[in-house]
Amino acid sequence: MNFLEIEKLRFELSSFLPQINGIPKVLVLFSFYEKLLTAKDANLINAFSVEFIEEYLTELDSYSPFYSEPKRTEELLDQLAKLKLIPIFENNRCRIEALIISVNDKLNNLLAVLEGNTGQTEKRKKLLFPLLGKVVISSEKYTFASIELVTIKVTTAKHKDSFVFIPSYHKNEQLEEQAKISFKLALQYLKDYKHKFHHYHEVLIYFDNLSADYEGYSLGIALVVGFIEQLSVLYNLPYLMIVKNNIASTGGLDQNGNVSALSKEIIKQKVEAAFYSELETLIIPKADESAAKGKLDELKEKYPGRKFNIIQVESLTDILNRRNLVDIKKQSPIVRTAKNIKKNWIAVSLSLIILFIIGFIWIRDFDDNPAQLFNDGNKFFVKNKSGKILWSKFRTSIPEWLLGNDNCFRTREKIVDINQDGSNEVILCNEPMETLNSPSEIGRIVCLNKEGREIWKYIFSDTVSSEREYLPPPYEIFFLDTISIRGNKQLVAIARNNISFSSALFRLDLKTGKRLDGTLWNSGHIVDGIIEDIDQDGSKEIIFVAWNNGFKKVSTTIIKQDELSSKKVLPTTQEYIIKNFPIAEIKTMVLFPNSDYNKFLNLSNAAIHPGFIDFHPSDRTLSQRIFQNEGDAAVYFKFKIDFNEFDIWMDSKFCVLRDNLVAQGKLQPPYSDTKEYRELLKSQIQVWDGEKFISSNEWKKRGVSK
Repeated sequence: MNFLEIEKLRFELSSFLPQINGIPKVLVLFSFYEKLLTAKDANLINAFSVEFIEEYLTELDSYSPFYSEPKRTEELLDQLAKLKLIPIFENNRCRIEALIISVNDKLNNLLAVLEGNTGQTEKRKKLLFPLLGKVVISSEKYTFASIELVTIKVTTAKHKDSFVFIPSYHKNEQLEEQAKISFKLALQYLKDYKHKFHHYHEVLIYFDNLSADYEGYSLGIALVVGFIEQLSVLYNLPYLMIVKNNIASTGGLDQNGNVSALSKEIIKQKVEAAFYSELETLIIPKADESAAKGKLDELKEKYPGRKFNIIQVESLTDILNRRNLVDIKKQSPIVRTAKNIKKNWIAVSLSLIILFIIGFIWIRDFDDNPAQLFNDGNKFFVKNKSGKILWSKFRTSIPEWLLGNDNCFRTREKIVDINQDGSNEVILCNEPMETLNSPSEIGRIVCLNKEGREIWKYIFSDTVSSEREYLPPPYEIFFLDTISIRGNKQLVAIARNNISFSSALFRLDLKTGKRLDGTLWNSGHIVDGIIEDIDQDGSKEIIFVAWNNGFKKVSTTIIKQDELSSKKVLPTTQEYIIKNFPIAEIKTMVLFPNSDYNKFLNLSNAAIHPGFIDFHPSDRTLSQRIFQNEGDAAVYFKFKIDFNEFDIWMDSKFCVLRDNLVAQGKLQPPYSDTKEYRELLKSQIQVWDGEKFISSNEWKKRGVSK
């Protein structure tokens, strides 16, 4: 395949894959990689291999070789062996090797069944039937099969009979008609055991394969057996129907209880799916016996040891009279009486539940203490511990792609008990202008009591300058977290200049909202941070992520919390440094490189957002996600707190976008997710040594440890 053919297929897959999962997705991606691996250009293979590999490997975690001939799985194993050798999948190699072992073990289980060893197979007394499916993409049709499990629940209803199929993607008249016919036949059969049933019923039919789309009449046999079974339980009848082990059925029923035929092609496919499963018996329409037996003979020539039977039936009576298919057992009078008593206890239990709910509602309505915050991106809600909304306020709109990241809200709103009286307060910042009392309150932090009334507010109004420009207010405010120093609870916050590059860390007394001494200035916006005792010395550090406008890079800095007690500045170039302040005592500080992909897009800086820095206590490492295209393509950096060791990896979107450019000759090799490219990025990392920034390699050579 050439570049244009692969790109066309990749584009089609990117929009099609979210619509499918399971076996269909495995088949489609298997075909994609088979075609890709035929390309003679190794650069093309590298460029297009990464985008779908995570989805592919994830689906293969639950892949089953059953329901199709072993050759399909053997080809899959061969492909995995080839993918393992592609250099760009170096980080996935262990996972691929584990998958090869897992899939091979599952294949051996299928082969054992085909050889006649059924001792280890699962015995299932369930309603089973062979399901056939297909997907079509790029004019190619992929067929697949599975053995489906049906679960049925029947309850009484007030106004009409209803049949609910789960899942149900569209109204299926054939399936609904077959369900009505099967239900009527079940009631007719049970009239010998109960003379009067409730007028109406609600019938829920659950399909185990929630992604499948069912149609046709072939569920009729399975449905009528399931309906009889569930109606017997619902009405506590003297006889119960029990499905035999490892039996599936296919075939519809007409209103007289006769089993209707399927087509020759469909019955052959269903026999094949059942043969390559753990099933021992398949019930089929008698009219399809010839085609089914022919297919079974063909399959048994390959696997003569396989223990598998076909039973043909003509009618519902034929099915129910065969004790090798279903058991009909009598319940003892004691068991039936116990079940009736249990029904009365259910009524009592429901009464108790209702009383509990009433009590819960009363407690919920009485509790007015803020305990939870919820933000939908346009409005935030203050709730009590039971989830009742106490009050709400409008907020600045949040980008939709950030809504799933709860951490992005922790810099804007927080529940605290400012004076340890057991009644919580709410602290807010970054409020929309239309909700403020006046324009002079832009950039305020406000503390509200449990009713939402203001306790205190603070507005950051410092003015500083650099050689480059004068830096007056206004500032927008975000906060990091609360700290406690000698019993005094404090709020650590971020101030970011609304019209230029200056930003600062500062502290407020949490009880009064008064500004405390000390400010740490940075030439570039501070975006996010965390407060942790990362070196386990009993004193917490402040770790924050920012842009450094002088060097035009993203930085991560670690300082002791005491460093905020005086006015200082972080290092940058002479043009950008904030005047009249000494350089802060920095525990560690690192500048991360801009990728060549980012430079190709003519972006002066990478992008950073709140919520994407994490501390991992188990190994005392930090991880930072840096976005490379002002969107969601990212490079991840994980590093020791002394910055002596770095791990780097990229998400699939970054790899695909960059590697496409490499394949087209617009960017220089190596490809993205390779050791060579990671080492290239590592060599561009710079670390502050107390006087200047040096390369991470030089830093490591010095053995610096602060």
